[in-house]
Amino acid sequence: MTSPRICLRSLASAVVVTERTRLPSRTSSLVIVSGVMRPLGMFVTLSAVLAVAVSLWTRRARGWLLASIVPYISGMFLLSMLYLWPRWPILFDDRALYTVDELHSTVQEIWVAHAVRVACGLLTAIFAVIAALRIYRDRILLQVEQANSVDYSSSPSVSR
Repeated sequence: MTSPRICLRSLASAVVVTERTRLPSRTSSLVIVSGVMRPLGMFVTLSAVLAVAVSLWTRRARGWLLASIVPYISGMFLLSMLYLWPRWPILFDDRALYTVDELHSTVQEIWVAHAVRVACGLLTAIFAVIAALRIYRDRILLQVEQANSVDYSSSPSVSR
């Protein structure tokens, strides 16, 4: 039998759930959340860094791309690793060692940290969209410039 754990239900309340969550499937497999979320977070972080590295070819978007990766790395990766990971055992593994007030305080801290993560995700998305629009604008302007240069070179009677 699995040991009970506490799950965040709302701002300051907690409910007991089992350690593993059953997913509806034919084989009824068991999945541990940390077994999915940490590799998924690592994949998304590496994808973001790779996307920034690939997209640095345009100078106009370079600052926006770097601005988008900074809140992502600090808000999603570092905040989770340095602040949230040490607090999860308080709620899930060692909750018998703490009072209810300490558990509620930990829930409050985690809620605030997740609000910061959402704000960092919002900043990341805004900066990334601005960078994408800059890249798109540069490509359109380049295509227009190339089209104009082809038009001028094909008709010798038009002066520049």
